[in-house]
Amino acid sequence: ISGTSASAPFVSAASSLILSKQNFTNEEIKQILKSTSDDIGESGWDLRSGAGRLNLFKALSVTAPSIIKFNFPTQDFATLGNNVAINATVLSPYFTNYSLEVGKGFNPTEWESLISNAQNQFANLEIFDLDVSSYVDTVYTLRLIVNQTNGRTLEERINFHIDRTSPLADLVSVIPAYYGDKTTVLAAMYTNEPCVVRMFYR
Repeated sequence: ISGTSASAPFVSAASSLILSKQNFTNEEIKQILKSTSDDIGESGWDLRSGAGRLNLFKALSVTAPSIIKFNFPTQDFATLGNNVAINATVLSPYFTNYSLEVGKGFNPTEWESLISNAQNQFANLEIFDLDVSSYVDTVYTLRLIVNQTNGRTLEERINFHIDRTSPLADLVSVIPAYYGDKTTVLAAMYTNEPCVVRMFYR
């Protein structure tokens, strides 16, 4: 047994038990699960095991959860601008320091350091104004790495997109249709990237 289909029931049950102890928010429960997991595979976050293996005993022992998150940009944020203002929250009872990095692609193998070993905790603070004027159109990944006094490393990632070129769109078909008892038009479009298509007709 493997994969998210097998792990989801265990994580859901663990979340329910954590919530039965105290009225934690969804974000707090997520951070409790991540910060108390057993690190397996590569050290720290990795593509195969994520934050690690669920440890229910440790999770139920937490009274003050960590909050490690990006407030902005949000997951899959897209921009054609030249700057991305990075806003985050880093709060942990075991805090030592944090770093901020950016890499190209969904799962970068190379990272550019933006902030290294900073000693301060903060909530909802703009921590870096990232100049993306020279970035090519593609997806990028931001990651926060938080080192803790208990030897654990917490990591949070989000993807954002640079998209300064107009999408290519083709009208595949237009056919008459009914919406209830009213006549209308049904159309299909093809685009080379995710789009919101609005159709106007007279």
